[in-house]
Amino acid sequence: MKIICPAPSKMGTVSLCAALKQLGIAVAHYPHDEVVQHYSLRLGEPPTRTIDYSDGIADLPAAIWWRELMGIYPDSQIIVTYRNFDAWVKSMLTHYANNPPSPTGYSVHDALRIAFYGFCGVNADKWTEVANRHYVALARAAELDVFAHWHYIDLDGDNEQNWRELCDFLTRNTGIDYSEERETMTFPHLNKTVGEK
Repeated sequence: MKIICPAPSKMGTVSLCAALKQLGIAVAHYPHDEVVQHYSLRLGEPPTRTIDYSDGIADLPAAIWWRELMGIYPDSQIIVTYRNFDAWVKSMLTHYANNPPSPTGYSVHDALRIAFYGFCGVNADKWTEVANRHYVALARAAELDVFAHWHYIDLDGDNEQNWRELCDFLTRNTGIDYSEERETMTFPHLNKTVGEK
């Protein structure tokens, strides 16, 4: 069983991976293995070599290849984080200011951004349009999943409730009892931009 976290960057994927790590689940977050990423991006194939050595994958690689990954790992659990789009755009602007596109346009970051958004520069309206389409596609797929392998986490919601629901979802679908962790830990919020909730 693998965990697929197909939210784009700055939608709480770092926090989700930290939450899963608290439960002993090691999900590769936006893998920085350039060999694997270039191999996947050049061939247009999902990064299975990364996933095979972890419990799953999160951020843009998962957002780009989530359909293919579901086919390759049919017993996957899909965990989708989301937040207010205006706050997300502010985080994206800060993120891009700190991680600008490469002058040559050949970095792994640029390639992943192009694969997901269609470009690697700064355009808040286009980001929002692409992200909206992505979340609509995820919601449609979730509606068709009769096995209820999907879980949504509202990062603008209550941390304690998010944590309890995540533990309950994983207990239900993995066969591992997370009831003790449910009562003794909480959902972390990491990588927050100054002024964010």
